[in-house]
Amino acid sequence: MLQTINNKNSSPRLNGAFTLIELLVVIAIIAILAAILFPVFAQAKAAAKRTVTLSNSKQIGLGMMLYTNDYDDTYCYASIYRAGLNPGEQELTALKLTYPYTKTVGIWYNGFTTPPKRAAVPADQNGNWGDWIYSITMGSNTYALHSMDTMYAQFAAPPLSGSGVDHIAERVLFLPTANSNDPTTGTYVINDDPGYFCVTPTENSDNPYYNKLWTAAKLHSKAIVGAYMDGHAARGNGKLRINTCTSSNRYGPDFETWAMTPEIAHFWSFDLAYGWSIP
Repeated sequence: MLQTINNKNSSPRLNGAFTLIELLVVIAIIAILAAILFPVFAQAKAAAKRTVTLSNSKQIGLGMMLYTNDYDDTYCYASIYRAGLNPGEQELTALKLTYPYTKTVGIWYNGFTTPPKRAAVPADQNGNWGDWIYSITMGSNTYALHSMDTMYAQFAAPPLSGSGVDHIAERVLFLPTANSNDPTTGTYVINDDPGYFCVTPTENSDNPYYNKLWTAAKLHSKAIVGAYMDGHAARGNGKLRINTCTSSNRYGPDFETWAMTPEIAHFWSFDLAYGWSIP
């Protein structure tokens, strides 16, 4: 009889099961927590990638400093074009020229991209590196470092010298880039030819050859991260303004300057008086 009474008065919860309502409440709580935490995790991941870009910029800047120590305070060219050679060897880029000091190609990719498997250094550094060197995501500022074609060497601007140049801590040499149609690729040199590369943000163009700096800046909280002439690396902060890509409207590290100013001229190593870069 006692056994019968115990069975009759026993609770169905003795088996430890949850009710449907309790399960739905738990699922709802998990969903709410996920909705709160996932954006936080995404922001933390993006912040880490921006830190990687800054770190890579610093290493590139230090590599350039080591280069200048060996070449009498002279910086390397952004690129030296040598006609008649294979695509992977016809240009001596800043990546190649500073490689003996950096010993890695990974730093030439900003934090939002990774080097492709084919990004390898040949046994002969002057040999065929492959065409991957043209789509790295850290570009050289050709207004500061200049480029040279060996066929027209007599007309080329001289390489940048640190002697007698003012505002060296404000002059950017290397910046992250990204193609608007494929942010995992960029460019190895930066100039302001609107049909090819663009130093000012132009969101209105579908041409993937535009917006390389602007696309990268959006990944980096709408700011330019750069390695500067004195070897330090920094990122700009500020409001964003959009303008067409013209030679009279360049942007500094925070993209907030509407028209050319002395500060922006220093940033790009652009001469306000003559309309070209400093010697």
